[in-house]
Amino acid sequence: MLAACSAGSSTAPAAPTTPDGNYTLTSIAGKALPYIVFSDTGYSVVVTRGTLSLATSRHFDIAINSTETFAGATTPYVDRTSGNWTTTNGSSSVTLTPTLGSVIPAIWSGTKLTITQPEGVYQYTRVP
Repeated sequence: MLAACSAGSSTAPAAPTTPDGNYTLTSIAGKALPYIVFSDTGYSVVVTRGTLSLATSRHFDIAINSTETFAGATTPYVDRTSGNWTTTNGSSSVTLTPTLGSVIPAIWSGTKLTITQPEGVYQYTRVP
């Protein structure tokens, strides 16, 4: 039985050929979540979770969960951005065009999607 299982065949899933799929936010500015956006005496903002979906219909949705703590009281927030996405076949560039706001450029590399924001580089990993 062991010999049959170790015949050299790989059981790893094939690398995706298109960027569409669901992603989870794994780091901001190279630091794992939860990510402290701002912290001072009695006040902080922390990103706790994030998701990004690129639908085959070319619609995208980003949700960033964060908490704001002020004077000991914590309030959860979910910031959402959605719109349409495009890419050129064979290119690693993905363009996210929100319904409201500025175009968001991204780079896709197989199982990773990288978006540069003013607070730093957001790294998303594709959900299997």
